[in-house]
Amino acid sequence: MVILTTERLRYENVYSEEIWTAEVDGGGTAFETVLTGQIHDFLKELKVMSLMAREKEITLSSREKAGQNSGRPVYGRSGLCPGRGVSG
Repeated sequence: MVILTTERLRYENVYSEEIWTAEVDGGGTAFETVLTGQIHDFLKELKVMSLMAREKEITLSSREKAGQNSGRPVYGRSGLCPGRGVSG
């Protein structure tokens, strides 16, 4: 719920509270419905990745763990995405 609340506040600060009822397609789908679905999909994917990492005994490096506390992304050895450099 923290992610959902954080995103809600972030969007409201930029677009106002009216963003939630804005129609995003021709079928009447509200922005809130779309964003909530995207966040749920992200959380499902995150859970699957976490379970796979645990199964394969993949852990964060010391550098990556330090980046968790700093609030800024730490890029793995590949240099492309946060966490991509971890290996099992």
